[in-house]
Amino acid sequence: MREDEAGVAQVIEFTASITILVIIFTAFFTALGFQASHYVDPTPRVTGKAISVTSYLMTEPGLVASSGNDAWELLPDDNLSDIDNDELVRFGLSTGDYGVLSYDKVARLGEINATPGDPFYRSVQRCIGLTIVRPGSGFVQQAYDINISVVLIDGQPVAEWGYPLDETNFLEASHTVLTRLVVLERSDGSRVAARLTVDLMPLL
Repeated sequence: MREDEAGVAQVIEFTASITILVIIFTAFFTALGFQASHYVDPTPRVTGKAISVTSYLMTEPGLVASSGNDAWELLPDDNLSDIDNDELVRFGLSTGDYGVLSYDKVARLGEINATPGDPFYRSVQRCIGLTIVRPGSGFVQQAYDINISVVLIDGQPVAEWGYPLDETNFLEASHTVLTRLVVLERSDGSRVAARLTVDLMPLL
């Protein structure tokens, strides 16, 4: 009888030990998975931002406060280099029709020298939602750097603007590239298919 009780006790102890071990391993790997997904994988958030940015560029023509129209591409170089957030109210590449980009706007963008930190670059960042405003302090912080390029469907480049892609610190960082098919409309009304590519690098 005592031998039977000892045997049952050993089985119970063994089962309890295995159960506790499984619980410990489960808790450990659950915590590990949470850490990995919470801190290492920003892809869904950045991809969503890239989609919203390209959609905005494909929809919005822009708005310049002083003229009250969307022709930001007609501003002279000295005005663009010193542009502030009150002057460039909205920024976009569209003619006003979704997915139809203005050839003049795209070509002009490619002519503008972009240096992260200059007024025009920062104004564009703000207009297309790549900055955040800290609650309370009102401090505006750059959340993403961006590179925008437009290439005709046959591979001929039309424009590239933004954070230089050959910068080492950009290439080594996590970044998300999204390409959308668009139509470029010239001033004479003729249209051609093209690809709009946005390359985002999160800064936060």
